[in-house]
Amino acid sequence: MVRGNFTFKTSRTITRAVYTESFSSEFDGWGDVEKGDILPYLAPIQGNTQVIFEQGKWLAAVQIQALSARKSTASNLNNDLPGALVGNLSGSYEINDHLKVQFGIQNITNTRHVVAARPAGYRTFTPRMWTFGILWEL
Repeated sequence: MVRGNFTFKTSRTITRAVYTESFSSEFDGWGDVEKGDILPYLAPIQGNTQVIFEQGKWLAAVQIQALSARKSTASNLNNDLPGALVGNLSGSYEINDHLKVQFGIQNITNTRHVVAARPAGYRTFTPRMWTFGILWEL
């Protein structure tokens, strides 16, 4: 039997942010904006779920982040940046009161989703990344 503490955290954000005025901009990321256009790059729906397990000096966590589709410019009629789902793992071990070892894997499925379209074309999210750190508290 596993003994320890489980914590479950979740959040969701729903946003509708629009321009309140029409204008023309030389900045390519904005271009011609009409009153009521949705702000680019801001996902209307974002979510985050995390499960944390703690037992003794160990901590382990699984996190899932979700973004809905979004626009790269205000003048786009449709969302050209697709939604995304990314999973992360992290953990730590407390060696003593002053020293902790931390580790993690970001983007565990190596998802290749688009995060930006400007200024130099489409760019994807960071590929799978392993992290390791030591936290020393004085």
